[in-house]
Amino acid sequence: MTVVVAGFAAAHTGDPSWVFVPVGLAGLFQVIIGVLKLGKYINYIPYPVISGFMSGIGIIIILHQVSQLIGQPALKSPIEAISVLPEQLVTMNVIALLLGLGTMVIVYLAPLVIGAVPGTLVGLIFITTLSVVFSFDVPRIGHIPSGVPSLLIPQFDWAMFQIIVLPALALAVDGKMMEQWFDQFCCRNINEISVLVGWPISTSCR
Repeated sequence: MTVVVAGFAAAHTGDPSWVFVPVGLAGLFQVIIGVLKLGKYINYIPYPVISGFMSGIGIIIILHQVSQLIGQPALKSPIEAISVLPEQLVTMNVIALLLGLGTMVIVYLAPLVIGAVPGTLVGLIFITTLSVVFSFDVPRIGHIPSGVPSLLIPQFDWAMFQIIVLPALALAVDGKMMEQWFDQFCCRNINEISVLVGWPISTSCR
């Protein structure tokens, strides 16, 4: 889901109000799939296909994060991330890399010491505090707006709607494939309507 939405956002940054439309439309597609019980047909997709699909998404996400791990600007496509990686390694920010690696170490080791607090939270707080106290020269998120953001409702555009239908459908199918993957690994019989109706409703309301 992240990969599809990120790709759509990168290609259509001119109007940010349209970025979240495919998410809501995908939720609607999943509700329809759940109510009509069409998800059973997706179960015919072989497990190796689902495994390869999920592994590919993982690789794409990693490629998108490598540039930021070494203190370089984020890139739009995985192909671009691979092509410029040698240049970025030459000019990488060593401190940013050490902070990133330190965060990953804390994420995995913190639960062994502090079981009640998530390792990701411990790593985020500790490394952020360390970076601020010592004023490390690393890229930062910057100012985070406070308050509730204003609701952006895009004006209907048939041409743009045709563009977002396929990303929305990809999100809907991806949600079902993730549900099947979870079902197979956990050996549980998940109620299709509960997953494909309840999950998209909660996702679309975020």
